[in-house]
Amino acid sequence: MKNSKNLYSKALIKEVGVLLKRVPLSMTKRGKLTRDFSIQEDEDQDSIIPNVSLQPYQKPVHKPIGTEHTSVNNQESNYDILEDPQVVNKEEEEEIDETELAERIYKKLKKRIKKEKSSFSFDSSDSGMDMPQATNKYFWKELLFGHRIRRWVFWSVVAFLSALTLKDVYDLVAEYNEDPKQADMKIVFNKSIAMPNITFCMSRAQAWSHFHINGSEAVEEWDESIKDKLAALPDKNTFLNTKWDFRMTLEAYEVISTLTSIERETSTGGLIRSINRFRVKKSLATKRRLIKFWISEIKRRGVSFEELIQKVGKETLDNSIRKFERIANDTEKMITNLRISWLSTTQLCFQPWFNHKSFKPIEDQGSFFTMIAEHSVNKLEGMQVDCMSVDFHGRPSSLSRFMESEGRIRDGYNDELCLGMMHEVKVEIRARYQMLENNDDGTACRNNEGSINSEFNCRSRCRMELLREVCRCTALSLSYLVNERELDKYPLCDYETCFATLNGANFSETNCSKNCFPDCNQIRYDVDHKVKGRSAKSELTTVNLNWGSFEYWEVKHKHQENSTNMHA
Repeated sequence: MKNSKNLYSKALIKEVGVLLKRVPLSMTKRGKLTRDFSIQEDEDQDSIIPNVSLQPYQKPVHKPIGTEHTSVNNQESNYDILEDPQVVNKEEEEEIDETELAERIYKKLKKRIKKEKSSFSFDSSDSGMDMPQATNKYFWKELLFGHRIRRWVFWSVVAFLSALTLKDVYDLVAEYNEDPKQADMKIVFNKSIAMPNITFCMSRAQAWSHFHINGSEAVEEWDESIKDKLAALPDKNTFLNTKWDFRMTLEAYEVISTLTSIERETSTGGLIRSINRFRVKKSLATKRRLIKFWISEIKRRGVSFEELIQKVGKETLDNSIRKFERIANDTEKMITNLRISWLSTTQLCFQPWFNHKSFKPIEDQGSFFTMIAEHSVNKLEGMQVDCMSVDFHGRPSSLSRFMESEGRIRDGYNDELCLGMMHEVKVEIRARYQMLENNDDGTACRNNEGSINSEFNCRSRCRMELLREVCRCTALSLSYLVNERELDKYPLCDYETCFATLNGANFSETNCSKNCFPDCNQIRYDVDHKVKGRSAKSELTTVNLNWGSFEYWEVKHKHQENSTNMHA
């Protein structure tokens, strides 16, 4: 009986060992497989579960027959089942029957295994070990932040960046094969600087302030006086070289400014409206009569519209400009002429003009040009008069800046030369760019040789082509862009016979302007303006232009002829 009980006990202990191997295992931070069953009271029974510590599972080793008992004893020793102080109370020295203890452990382990199966499922596909899969909470945590997802994200980022690098390399090689070029940057030191192309602009109110008009003079007397004066100027030579009466200047100014404002200072839609309003509005009948009269007079004398602009502009400025000259340290006097670049209802713009002998570079720092303009204080008192402006890019007017591409509206420009003050304007070259012809956004340019092919003239031609499409004629203020042969096909415009409309027009001024590019040789200026106080005479406005540094940055683009430079 005793032998059979011992055999039963040994078999039960062996079964407990087998069950212990099936206990779910968890991965610790150090990578060891452990599982602790804490001692707790059974709800059903007053028995105690021993604390069992399971070491990493090792693959069982087949041993010779007869050593099974030793293996079981070793297994029992490894798990220290009978050594738990809560199982064997040494103080009371109670001995628990070995078979009863094994039965209790057996029942508890089976219950625990059954309970754990509801939370874990076993997968023996990974390295031959039984690995648990987490519950829902553990599953989502592992899915979003686990090792696998982190590794997948890492390699995805690596692959994405690698693809971008390969694309950049491909684009670089493709661009190089298409148009290989590089930019050289250097500081240029000069002994002299070429005289910049300067444009001064003043308002119409300032330009007219020295004209004293007799408001009580009858219109008939005015007209008869002009006809008598014109009769004394029968040919082109006398017409252009004789001093004019102020009545002739004012009338011709009104004619030119009206046409310029209609043809050049309006948008595409504004142009059509201006032409139609000018044709039908009764209040403009006097201007229509004056335009027809003066166009007939210059045509009879063989004077072009551009020559009329120059004559009227200079006659207007004769009583306004007191000093307009180039300054140099040498004793040779440089003759400074004056050229009208813009004449409209808003402003009159003019430039210094030199011949080949009098045009000299700037060789010294300091003042290189002076202008003194006079205006009538009494005539302008209480009026809001715009300040004068200076543009070192030589653009025809302050408004023409907005016809250029973006980014150059304020460069080399100052419009704070207010009346009755003394101004000093220092200018110097900040940088010079010599680019290759290209169509890239922001740097698109062309090698425009001469001012006739400038971006401004290109856009002016687009406006001229629009008028030819609408009215089948050539705009008078743009006639300087054409030759006599073109005037045979498109004569000078008479807007009384033009019924302007854009319906059915095949020409787009916007599309035409897309083909107008700035010059590839560009200069950027630094302009510093200072007011030195009021003039000694309130009717005078003094502007001194000073040159600053002779050094500047130069950026030059050039083609590459080999692949070595690209790799470098």
